[in-house]
Amino acid sequence: MNKKELAIALGERTGFDLRPHDIRKAGDWIFVRNPEWPDEAECYPLPLNLIAEPWNDVPIDRSPFAGKKEWASIADDVLAKLDTEFQSYLKEIEEEEEA
Repeated sequence: MNKKELAIALGERTGFDLRPHDIRKAGDWIFVRNPEWPDEAECYPLPLNLIAEPWNDVPIDRSPFAGKKEWASIADDVLAKLDTEFQSYLKEIEEEEEA
């Protein structure tokens, strides 16, 4: 998906009017910059659910909006942390449902 398609898909699932230049995809995550919260980027896991909610947020300077050079130096750490936390959450929910 390109940024325009991501903006439409995510906008349909969140109810927000999203602009393509406020969206970045990295790994299995979509990062969204919202003018109301200029210092953070919301993180949505992929694939998108029917109703999308951000899993977490990160400081804007620790997101793909930081710039290509800056993001390249931190991307692996940021994505690994998001992945680990999200997978841990999913495992916890699964265990609760089994109990």
